[in-house]
Parts: sequence; C-alpha cells; structure tokens
Amino acid sequence: MIIRINLLKKIYLFISIFYYTGFLNFFTKLATGPTNTEGSINMHASGSMTRQILGVVLLISGIYILLKVDKIIVWKSVRNNYNWVLLIGYFLISMQWSYEPDITFRRTIAFSTLLVSAFCIVHIIEMKSLLALIGKAIFCAAIFGLVYAIIDPSNGLINSGNRTNVLIGIYGDKNAGARVYAYGLLILVGLGRTSTYMDKFMLLTLTFCLIIAESATAIVMVLGGLSLMLLFNFFHTNINKKNLVRMFIIIIIIVLTSISVGYLYDYILQLLGRDQTLTNRTIIWEMMDIYIQNEPMLGYGFGAFWSSDAVISFVDRWGYIANAHSGYYEVLLHGGKVGFILLFLLIFSTLRSLTMNYISHQHGKIFCIFISIYLIQLIVNYVAFILLNHNSFDMFLLAVISFISSRELAVNSKGSNSLKNSINLINNKNTFS
Repeated sequence: MIIRINLLKKIYLFISIFYYTGFLNFFTKLATGPTNTEGSINMHASGSMTRQILGVVLLISGIYILLKVDKIIVWKSVRNNYNWVLLIGYFLISMQWSYEPDITFRRTIAFSTLLVSAFCIVHIIEMKSLLALIGKAIFCAAIFGLVYAIIDPSNGLINSGNRTNVLIGIYGDKNAGARVYAYGLLILVGLGRTSTYMDKFMLLTLTFCLIIAESATAIVMVLGGLSLMLLFNFFHTNINKKNLVRMFIIIIIIVLTSISVGYLYDYILQLLGRDQTLTNRTIIWEMMDIYIQNEPMLGYGFGAFWSSDAVISFVDRWGYIANAHSGYYEVLLHGGKVGFILLFLLIFSTLRSLTMNYISHQHGKIFCIFISIYLIQLIVNYVAFILLNHNSFDMFLLAVISFISSRELAVNSKGSNSLKNSINLINNKNTFS
C-alpha cells in the first residue's frame, strides 16, 4: 500500500512534535519504569534505544519528504542555512580528535535529526499553524504531567530537602519542564489565544504548572518574553522604513534595560530567592574552566566530554551532572574556540534574518513572537544548556524559529516569485487549524 505524501507529512509532523515535546521519553519511562542508572556516565553515553531507533526513522523519512518538496525550495533554504551545515560538518570532523569518537558520531546524527525534523516541518505546515500546534502540544504535556503527579507523586513530584510538591511532570528535570511551559505561554499569548474559554484554560494550566515547578529561570523567561513581545508589537508598523528606524530605538531600549539589570543584579537575585552562585552554577563553571583550558581550540569532540575519562576527576569532586548548566560553556567543551565562533556566526545570522523579517515581512507581527523567544533563549543559555542540546525541546524550537525565518526571508526576497508561489501552494495543502 502506497502512503500518500500528504498523509506521510502529517504523520511526520505528529511524530516530530511527539518526539521533541517530551512525550516519547515519558511513555518510554512508563513502559520500562524508572531506572537507577539515571544520571550516570554509562547512562549518558548509551542513551535511549527507543529514541535512537525513532530518531533514525525521523532522519530518513525527513530526507525522503524533503526530496518530494520542490527542489528550488529545498536548495534555496539549505543555501540560506549554510551556518547550520558548517556546524554539523565541524562536529563530524571533530570525530578525528574526539575523546569518544563513537559517541560524537551518535550525537552528531541525533543533532542532525533534530535539524532535519525542524527543517522538514517548517516546509510542511504554515508558520502560524505550526506555532499553534506546538502551543497545544505543550498544553497537553502539562495536562499529562499534572495527572501523572496526582497518580504517581513519587515520580511526578519532587518531595525532598526544602522542596515539597514541586512539579516534574512528564519531564525528567523540573527546570526543563518549566521552560517548556514558559514557551507555551509565550506562544499562546503571542498568537492572541486569550479570548475563548479553552484559551483561558490552557493559559491558566500552563501558568499553574509554571508556578508549582518553582523555576526562577522559567519565570524570568515569561516576564522577559512578554515584555519583549509587547515592545516589538508596540513599535511595529506596516511601513518598512519606520520599522527600520524603530528597530534602532528598540535596540537602545534593550541595551539600557540590560545595563539596568546588571546594576540591579544582586537585588534581582534576592527577589527571585537565588544566591550569588546561581544555585552553585558559578562554582561548576570555575571547575569547568580547567577542562576548557586543557582543550581550548577544538574541545573534546561533540558530546564526548561528559561520557569520557576526562570527566572522572570532576565526578569524583562534584558528582555526575551531565552538563555544565550553561550552553556557552558546553559549546567550548564540545568544539572549543572554533565551535564557539561557528555558533556565534549562526546566532548572528539568525538574528539578522529575524530582524529583516520583522522589518519587511507582510506578517511581521508574528516575528515579534519569534524574535522575543530567540532573544530569551540566548539569555537563558547562560544558565541552562539550550544551544546545541541535541535532544531538547529548547533546541528544537530554536531550530524551528531559525528555519522559519530564513525560509520566509528567501520567499520574500527579490526574484523569488516562483519560489513564493510554490511555497504558498504547499502551505495551502498543509494548513491545520
């Protein structure tokens, strides 16, 4: 039986969101039961077999779907995302000096799968519909998490130390889950999903989950993200030249706000109930500096450090933590200064395309959501592993934002009328309410 390509696209869209929103991990954990090896070097190195198998399926089927899309669309989009290609190429090459070449290869394939999935679904469904679908998926994850916490509080909640009834939900880490709820709130509010009873129920559910997860980072994400969306929406007009001038005003406001936050840093930490070490993060970073200095230029190979013998001395002193709790430290461990430079070229390229779309896109206001979430992710990456996290929802959403932005920029650039018509035809066939 031949599966129609449109049906395959819908199945692929569902599986991708199911995979990266955390449902796969949750149902796998329910089926196999909690493991005592979680948090160990061996567990980190081996990964989940279920994820690996489904990941390969996503990679192969994603490539197949892209081959069925108009070749002009694919080529133009790939060309506009050459920084991603450079990064993947560098990670593959890092197998040559990696402390764990096999793990570097597997992590690179997993990261490539994430990018292919994000790239593919961006070409399957219209961007506003995709955002709405992601928002609803996050709401479903929150509902499942609350039900799980009620049925099995020993695994769905944290009740240890000075933390009681703190929500973990379907996620293995409360902070990761709280960030997902924060994204859901930002997406739904940004889309204007606030009027119906169902909209309000979704917002209240996500807010409740965010509060009982007790994550200061996620609360800052919501407050900062909503402030940025309000700022970008307030200054946006339908006149490109005005948008350009107002973008400079926005940049000045953001810079002045950043300076003010820096000046009030200690007070803000006290307000959030956090100490100067950011829950021991600064201590961890000081310890990481030694390992970064040992391999400053090229790093330990993508994904290799936390599974290699190099981390044993750290584990003996601190215990196993799986990441440095900072995406910027992680990229130095993964790829050294070269990887750090490639990452910042990618960040700059995405910011450029987001800004250009905000200024000139006919639906520029939707880019208020994208640019706000992206800026928040860049900030939060300082205290959480977001960028280059090969299996996380954070990275998946970031890739979706980047690919939507570069795609829309290509569609709306001069001399791309045929490309625009082709994409409009595809979107008309693949718009879901």
